[in-house]
Amino acid sequence: MSARLVVRELEVARFGGWQGRTVSLPDAPFVVVSGANESGKSSLAELLAWLLVGPGGAWVRAEAAWARRFGEDGDAIGGVLRGVLDGRAFEA
Repeated sequence: MSARLVVRELEVARFGGWQGRTVSLPDAPFVVVSGANESGKSSLAELLAWLLVGPGGAWVRAEAAWARRFGEDGDAIGGVLRGVLDGRAFEA
């Protein structure tokens, strides 16, 4: 049996064009994110994946180049993921 994670909130410290923002997610079976080009949709999805499983894909292939995409040298990137995991509060 697998554990069920329900993401309720994503606090973004710095990632892509997102900085110092909190995104609350509705209590729904799925969430659709829409917006104009370059509005941060992909960055939000990448941060969510990064917080859940760690950096991968292009991070592994070209870490230095991708790090620049998310800020200047020395900037802290990342965020906090909050939700419910099998009925208990979860934070990563």
